[in-house]
Amino acid sequence: MIPGAVAPERFSMRHQYTIRDAISFKGVGLHTGNEVTITFKPAEADQGITFVRTDLCEKPRIPALVENVIGVIRGTSLGIGGGVKVHTVEHVLSALSGLGIDNVMVEMDSSEPPAADGSSLPFVRLLDSVGRLRQVPRRKLIRLENPVMVSEENSTEAYEKHIMLYPSDTFKVSFTIVYPQRTIGTQFVEFEITENSFRKNIMDARTFGFLKEKEHLQAMGLALGASLDSCVILDENEILNRDIRYPDEFVRHKVLDVMGDFSLLGAGLLAHVVCIRSGHSLNVEAIRKVKKLVESGAGASFVNPMQDVSRPSLYSIRKGVKTC
Repeated sequence: MIPGAVAPERFSMRHQYTIRDAISFKGVGLHTGNEVTITFKPAEADQGITFVRTDLCEKPRIPALVENVIGVIRGTSLGIGGGVKVHTVEHVLSALSGLGIDNVMVEMDSSEPPAADGSSLPFVRLLDSVGRLRQVPRRKLIRLENPVMVSEENSTEAYEKHIMLYPSDTFKVSFTIVYPQRTIGTQFVEFEITENSFRKNIMDARTFGFLKEKEHLQAMGLALGASLDSCVILDENEILNRDIRYPDEFVRHKVLDVMGDFSLLGAGLLAHVVCIRSGHSLNVEAIRKVKKLVESGAGASFVNPMQDVSRPSLYSIRKGVKTC
């Protein structure tokens, strides 16, 4: 058993968790198209999530922290220099975040995790098969104290993307997407993120892409492992997959990505995250902004998860003022 771990009587979001045993899964990377074996292994408390490239000399480790983000094109990539990198880590991170697993080693013998079915579901099933171990230290938790906003403009299609973060007693995500294609259109969801809501509403929502983009992406070295088995593929008028898991599966997957990216804070977050047409780039920018607030001691701070995290004064999103 990992030092500092105890077998839990029931799951508690106040404690850190690892997994009980090692477990592996083989597949093909979504963008690289390379075969890969991913192995999850237990880790000691306070270690966090660490990716390990077992195919490289000395098996270099890449902590899953926003400081190590090196790319956000069609996924989130991490690296530590010297060509040591891992790509498209958000679905793995979302599975770990949704299950409340704080400390684990993620070994890979290639640069990208298996795409699996394009969601976090296969990784959740894998982790469920070995179970969790509660660890003695408390979970790290950040409270946002003031609103934060980040924006960027899509110059090609002439629209803006936004993420607004508001103080909250929980971690909540609201997401709006707008696509001109009638196969998607405008979709909106809002979830308070708990293990139950993740399992029920988010974990099996798959990544998606358009058939017309495939040739262009593959010329860039992307989507080389994409297929109807690993993502939802659309053209202008129809969805090519036989099955759609939810009418709004596309925006649900965006929430899945937010969960994975925001885990790069290295701590839980008490905030309402409101996203409008945003993606990995803005997610990372928002995380970096929150981290700077924590480091400066102004606007966000660590809280003790054993204490009541609620406060008598909360920021009202609708009114834009504090209400008592």
